[in-house]
Formats: sequence, C-alpha cells, structure tokens
Amino acid sequence: MARSPSPRPRLAVRLGAVAASAALATLAVGVGALPVAAATKPPVSIPGKVTNEGVGKVKGGAVAVDADDFSFDKTYLKSGAGSVSVTVSNTGTAPHTFTVAGQDIDVELSAGAEKTVTVAVSGGDPVVFYCRFHRGSGMQGAFFTKKGAAAAGTRTDSGGGSYGY
Repeated sequence: MARSPSPRPRLAVRLGAVAASAALATLAVGVGALPVAAATKPPVSIPGKVTNEGVGKVKGGAVAVDADDFSFDKTYLKSGAGSVSVTVSNTGTAPHTFTVAGQDIDVELSAGAEKTVTVAVSGGDPVVFYCRFHRGSGMQGAFFTKKGAAAAGTRTDSGGGSYGY
C-alpha cells in the first residue's frame, strides 16, 4: 500500500504564501502612508482663487513661464524691482492669455504658442498676472519683491467692524 504524502510540506507552502501575502500587504500600506509634501505656503496674498504651483525666481531679469491646463507652472515669482522679460509658453491644449492689468499686457496664446513680454515690477505691491479665460479657476500668480505683501484688492484686516480711523 502506498503511503500518502505528509501534510507538513503542503502546510509549509501555505504558511509561506500567507507570510508573503502579509509582507506585501504591509509594504503596500507602508508606501501609501509615506508623507506627502505640503503645498507651498503662498509668499504673498492675491485676491481670488489661486492654483498654487509653487515659487520660481527671476534670474538675470528674465523668466520662463508655462501656461498649462489650467495653471501657470510657477505661481509666485521672486524678483528684484525693475523690468522682467517673461517668455510665456502655452504647454496646454486650451487657449490662454498672459495678462497684467494696468501695464497694457494681454497676449493670447493658442496651444503650443510662445510669446515674450516685459513686466514692470516695483518694490512695493505684488504684480498680479493671470489668464483672462481661466482666472476664476485659479489661473493667476504674482511677481513679488518681499514676502508678506498683499496685492491690491486683497484684504489684510481681520474683517471685524473697524473702519480704520
């Protein structure tokens, strides 16, 4: 009579499979629990909704900005006072504008287009730029020379009952 195989090897295989599954599950949970980088805190205040894609720097009086669907790749641009040459590229599929109110800057860019404009940055309030078509969706940003400044139209008070006199 043939002897039946011992259940021990099968049990060992099953236990090994359970242990491997548990290890994979732990790894998956561990990877999902990795800390996510916090959004960059805005260095200045801009009125309205802002899609914050981070801070860039103007170097040598020039900067490149990508207009994507539906944000600028650099929301806040640290600059010195003076003229800044801005090369704007529409890397998205929708048409966009690069607009700076009060400076006669309002260029339209179809998908794939690139244009260069000159923005005057003062040492005071931030200079806000935006897309006329998608500003309500948060497609705006600002040039700034110092942190903590507020663009025109931004409330910096507590909103309490004070009239300021």
